[in-house]
Formats: sequence, structure tokens, C-alpha cells
Amino acid sequence: MQKTDQKQSRTAYLDLIRFVAIAAVILLHVVSGTRSQYTDQMTGLQNTVYTAIERCCAIGVPLFLMISGALFLDENKKIPLRVLFGKYIRRLVLALLLFGWAYSLMEIVFNARTVKPVFALQAFFGVLKGDTWSHLWYLYMIIGLYLFMPLWQAMAKSLTREQYRYVLVLLFMVGCVLPPFLNMGWRIGLEFPFNNIYVFFFLAGHYVHKYQKEDVRLKGAAVVLTVLLSILTFADSLAGTGLTEGYNGIPATLAALSIFYLAGKCRQIPSWCTAWRTLAFGVYLIHPFFLNLLYKGLHLTPLMLGGYVLIPIFWIAAGALSVLAVVILRKIPVLRKYVL
Repeated sequence: MQKTDQKQSRTAYLDLIRFVAIAAVILLHVVSGTRSQYTDQMTGLQNTVYTAIERCCAIGVPLFLMISGALFLDENKKIPLRVLFGKYIRRLVLALLLFGWAYSLMEIVFNARTVKPVFALQAFFGVLKGDTWSHLWYLYMIIGLYLFMPLWQAMAKSLTREQYRYVLVLLFMVGCVLPPFLNMGWRIGLEFPFNNIYVFFFLAGHYVHKYQKEDVRLKGAAVVLTVLLSILTFADSLAGTGLTEGYNGIPATLAALSIFYLAGKCRQIPSWCTAWRTLAFGVYLIHPFFLNLLYKGLHLTPLMLGGYVLIPIFWIAAGALSVLAVVILRKIPVLRKYVL
């Protein structure tokens, strides 16, 4: 019992990070949804501010991946392949089949402005092809990451701290530093086995979780870094260079690492964070439904009343409605056990 309590206290800060991550994702979709659907109604300043908020909120996905790395790569956590596929991957696949199919079907019906039985089959094949609502890309990506779980676990267990740092620095350079130069037309002949940033976040979450107690001097630097990176992101949005764009932008990557580290230094985590843990995945799945309902169904957008005042209102409304919906859906035993 004592070991269980110690383990829970050691990972409690991850619940706080989970809340920050989902809040960032919802706010990102509030502003990105407005920009994608109502660009012609936005002023230049509104577009710049919305872009800056979107880029600052790019920390959400990195934080989710780092949480997964901290939990799944724990040396004391054993995940046989039957558990990996029968529990974790199965849950993701079922969520895709259920919510992905529903969202894909909604888009088909909305575009056709009629209902036909064949649409159900088309929606199913749409899910297989990844042709569903855009936020579900994360589920496709994380399934691919989980398929290589034995490799990640073996690396986390066998690498020395020096080797681990080397791998992380290399992945950071390949997935974060190099892409902007390639986008500007630079060409190199080298080929790398991992050419995206997601493996870096996954492994970095475990590294920080494992070694953060030894790096107590980084606390102040992490606070300053997070603030400076937020300012840099806004400034870059004003300049329009695009260097801070995306989940692999250097500011978003470093800010996510700083926030993850700082959360691990919190001595007391609010008790409601533990309850939030069971709702986060469902909120991620369902929150775009309410945003689309507001934007496409009711034609309500944050652009009303000047374009800025309503951003936090839409943010809170989408989050609150999603939490309520997930609480209700989790009362269905099958959904609670296998999906949510």
C-alpha cells in the first residue's frame, strides 16, 4: 500500500500537466477553427493575434506525448504485447472507429445535404484512410508510436544517462532544428530513421520524469525560458516568419519541456486533477463537436464583439460542454470500459 501511495505521489504532477495540455488543445482549436472557416471575415491584426495564440498552444500535443513517455517507459512498468494490444492500442482503435466514423459520417451528410445508407460504409473507409476530423490525427500517430513500444522500452532501460542525452539531442536537431532550414530550400544528403519530433517528446517525457530531481538548478531557468518563448512566439507571429509554427517549432518544443519540468517541481497538486485524469481522453475526442456546432451550426464565432473578448468564453464553453458530455457518456458501461 505504501509503495502504491509513493508511486501515485510521484506521478501526480502528470495529472496537472494533462489538464494544461487539454486546455491548450481546446484553445488552439478555438482560434484555429475560426481562422480556417472565417479567414475572410478577419482583420489583419485579428489573424495575427489568433495565429500567435495558436502557436503558443502548440505545447498541448508535446505535453501529451511526454506524459505517455513518463508512464509507459517507467522501468517498473511491465507491458507485455498482449496488454499493449489488448488494452492500450485496442482503446485507441475503438475510439477511432466510433468517433472517427461518427465525425466522418457527419461530414459526408453535411456536404451531400442528404442521408443515404451507403454513407455509413463510406465513413468507415474514411476512417481507415484517415479521412475524418483533423484532431484525430493524434490517435493515428500515437498508435504508430505504441506499435514500437518494445523498442522504446528497451532503449529507456538500457541507455546510460549520457547516451540518453545524446539520443535526445540528436532527435531534437533532426525533428526540430533541421526542418526550418529544409523548408527554406536547404538540402542535405543524410537520411535519418526518425524524421519527426514525436519520438523525441515521448522519450523526453521519460527522461525528465526520471532525472528531474537531480536538476534542481533548472527551476528558475525553466520559468524564464517559458516566458521568453511565449514572447518570442508572439513576436514571430507579428513578423510572419513562420519559424515558430507547428508542434516541432523550437519555442513550442522548449516551452513544453520547461512546463513539464516545472510541473514536476510542484509540491502540492490539486485533488481535482486526479478526477480530471479519467475525463481528459474523452474531452479530447469530443470537444471539436461543440466547436463545430457553434461555428457551423449556430454560426457563432469569437469574431463577434471585436474578435477578442469572446475567445475565453468559447474556450470555457467548449471545455465545460465536453466535460459534461464525457461524464454522461462514461455512465454507459461499454464506453467507460473500452473507449473512454
